Amino acid sequence: MGTIWLLRRPGHPGGLFVKQLGFSQEQAFITFGAFAALVYGLISIGGYVGDHLLGTKRTLVLGAIVLAIGYFMTGMSLLNPDLIFIALGTIAVGNGLFKANPASLLSKCYQPKDPRLDGAFTLFYMSINIGSLLSLSLAPVIADKFGYAVTYNLCGAGLIVALLVYFACRGMVKNIGSEPDHKPLRFRNLLLVLLGTVVMIFLCAWLMHNVKIANLVLIVLSIVVTIFFFREAFVWIKPAAIKCSWRLF
Repeated sequence: MGTIWLLRRPGHPGGLFVKQLGFSQEQAFITFGAFAALVYGLISIGGYVGDHLLGTKRTLVLGAIVLAIGYFMTGMSLLNPDLIFIALGTIAVGNGLFKANPASLLSKCYQPKDPRLDGAFTLFYMSINIGSLLSLSLAPVIADKFGYAVTYNLCGAGLIVALLVYFACRGMVKNIGSEPDHKPLRFRNLLLVLLGTVVMIFLCAWLMHNVKIANLVLIVLSIVVTIFFFREAFVWIKPAAIKCSWRLF
């Protein structure tokens, strides 16, 4: 899981908009702002898919594949600039599917009070930070020497390598995962997620063309996610509170 994170970190657009695609500074800031908001706004959806529809491991793999496609498309957008918004939408959706699930899977590898859990998360987040450091150091150099197309193609290739590592080591988490991971894959759920992924990619691309509408959508999404979070937190806290009150009496 840490390997996937380490090898996916270089994929942020950086100076691509202005230097290669001819965006104005204002357009570049607006586009990147909408992209960044969508990247983090879709994470809760990926978590739901992992917990309730496909399973943590399947969603993680699907997200990494979609991310890799998005990075390759970003490299191709230098030949066809109209492709950039579809590419960014693909990255946003892939990140949404992927981002929440490695930590979720890691948390299931240990019992809640296992002292090794803190160390595991320390190593996991260290891999993220190492990936960030390497990407911020090497990506500008690679882009300057070989061009942005090579840089983003390397991002996609890095994710493919990370997926190969995951498949080689998947036996280590064979019996670990969310509830859908322990059941046969339901074709209906897979079809629903794949269709939803395609629709969301084009929706994200459209929203990046219409930033004011994107802001409204993200505000509504944030409110819905916040309400859902507190509802779920209340469900978890309520039994413990009832148990505690019985102890008091």
